[in-house]
Amino acid sequence: MELDFQKKEQILSEFKSNINNIVKNSNVKEVEVFEDYYQDKQIFGYVVERADELKAEVYTEYTGIEENQVLKNVHWFINDGENKSGPFNGLTAAIQQFLG
Repeated sequence: MELDFQKKEQILSEFKSNINNIVKNSNVKEVEVFEDYYQDKQIFGYVVERADELKAEVYTEYTGIEENQVLKNVHWFINDGENKSGPFNGLTAAIQQFLG
């Protein structure tokens, strides 16, 4: 089930707002917001690159069940070999820890 354009824009806007709040006053070189498909699921996420070039990729999947469950699961991958997944409310803490 694919989201309509307006809902996509709303989610991407929320991601941008969320990550911009997280990375304020942090050692961040670049933030890229993206949407993609993974195992037939529509996903939204962002890549955060620190000044030391470590990258964290964070994404959440659209479950297609109810609109209020769009941001149900979050997965993040850090290119130093650490992979994690968990509920969306764990996202902010994980990224803040990554950014130091």
